Amino acid sequence: MPKWTRAAAIAVLALLFAVNVWRARTQSITIDEAFTYNLYLTTPWKDIFTHYDANNHVLYTLLARTAVRWFGRSEFAFRLPSLLAGLLYFWAVYRLARLLFGTGLLFLLALGITCLNPYVLDFFSAARGYGLALALFLWGLLELTRYLAGAREHAACALYRGGVAFGLAVAANLTILFPVSAALVVFAGMRLAESGLAGLGSVIDNLALPALVVAALILILPLAHAGTENFYYGSKSLSETSLSLVYASAIHHPEPGIERLGPAVLWVAYKVIPALFGVLGLWWLVMPWLRQTASQGIFLLTGSLMLTLALADAAHRTLGILFPMGRTGLYLPVLFGLTLVGLVQQSWSHRWSRVPAAILAAALVLLTGWFLARWNVRVYSDWPFDATTRSLVERIRARRDGPGTRVGGTWQLEPSLNFYRHLWRLDWMQPLVRGPADGEFDYYVLLPEDAGVVEKRRLEVIYRSELSGATLAAPRGR
Repeated sequence: MPKWTRAAAIAVLALLFAVNVWRARTQSITIDEAFTYNLYLTTPWKDIFTHYDANNHVLYTLLARTAVRWFGRSEFAFRLPSLLAGLLYFWAVYRLARLLFGTGLLFLLALGITCLNPYVLDFFSAARGYGLALALFLWGLLELTRYLAGAREHAACALYRGGVAFGLAVAANLTILFPVSAALVVFAGMRLAESGLAGLGSVIDNLALPALVVAALILILPLAHAGTENFYYGSKSLSETSLSLVYASAIHHPEPGIERLGPAVLWVAYKVIPALFGVLGLWWLVMPWLRQTASQGIFLLTGSLMLTLALADAAHRTLGILFPMGRTGLYLPVLFGLTLVGLVQQSWSHRWSRVPAAILAAALVLLTGWFLARWNVRVYSDWPFDATTRSLVERIRARRDGPGTRVGGTWQLEPSLNFYRHLWRLDWMQPLVRGPADGEFDYYVLLPEDAGVVEKRRLEVIYRSELSGATLAAPRGR
């Protein structure tokens, strides 16, 4: 069994990477990607460090700018760091799952639940720092788990690598700060309980200090120009966090008839997920008394998940920091999935808990199958309206208009339209600026909320996309 499970895992991960490459080459750029490109990749290098916005995922921005400089201006070059992050993520999850669950069926289940989630996969081709941060965070957890599993002949090096990975993860995206902090605290507590102050000192010197230094070297200048107004995206409650991640992972992209699943999504988000978190919390508290079967690696992951939520709640109550929502909590379904597989493994070792373990395992298998059913390579879940922006600009370019051509419409499409204007050197097109969708333009690019402009201005519809809902229109007779 181990041989075929390893072969199957490698084959699936290779296929996923190939699909990520295809998506990076073919899918239209999105609003958030274009915003970063327009603000930080078409301006002097110093702007990355002197002008801060939450959209600036600093390490990713630096890597993307380097890739574009080396390989030329293209969506693929801009997204190359995300593709490489996907490789790192698959490698880290593969190694971590083998350490925690061996090479049996639970190993495959852990890979399926973490690597087939369509929402997580979005961020290993889109040019954002969320996937890079998650991959680096998993690499750090892998190093700590290897240390706990007994690979201590080079203990200081393992902890140092973990610290560097954590520091780079925070530099890639600040949203990973809570899980990184939680993992450091839990691991430090484990070392303190095992080796006393000497163990705690090694954690500080070889793990926490490298993480702090690496993150500070990359972030200290950008964050010096940040204010509270820069951190504007998030939810006001953990219930909203749960709903955003359940919807994005299970539904991913809207389509006819999918609204019938609304009640089920709400039930899972508001009832099932909190109940499972409660079970995991209780299990984590009693795990130290199950030393004969409990894995230290699983204890680390479960504790990191629990403490991450506690830190997010404390920060919300004391500082007013918003809870994670959607992509800013991308690490939550990954940690949650791994800990649930760990719960199945540990519960199966006790005869009295095998029935609930089998039920949970069956639910995770069904969820993995559902992820496959919802697999989509045409739309990014957070930005479905940008799925055909590239096609819209291609149609405008094909009409070969003269200098001064004015394009306008729905404001969400402005960054992506300007991205392609710069990428394809469409100097005959005026730069787009945000304004009313019904202004005086030569071409109108409209989302459904502004579709009334077509009738109001008696426009001629040139193209309408069912995939994104966008409409390209122009004054009649143009």
